[in-house]
Amino acid sequence: MADIKMFDEIRDILLNYAEVGAEEINTETDIIEELGLDSFSFISMLGEVEETFDISISEEEMEEAFHLFTPADIIKFVAKKAA
Repeated sequence: MADIKMFDEIRDILLNYAEVGAEEINTETDIIEELGLDSFSFISMLGEVEETFDISISEEEMEEAFHLFTPADIIKFVAKKAA
């Protein structure tokens, strides 16, 4: 159940950067290919994820963060950071 709530929050963040409807985003939607986020939008999105979930992504973790391609990847990353 927590994953559904987290997905909803991540989807809402992604909607700020993508010109698609909420129904077009699922856990396996490719953030770059399907939603068209560029590098600036991606970094901004990560900032919103940090703020929303009260986590901090260190410089060392940025390499891993740049491999978050789907909402499911973000959910796993946030869950790991929050643990």
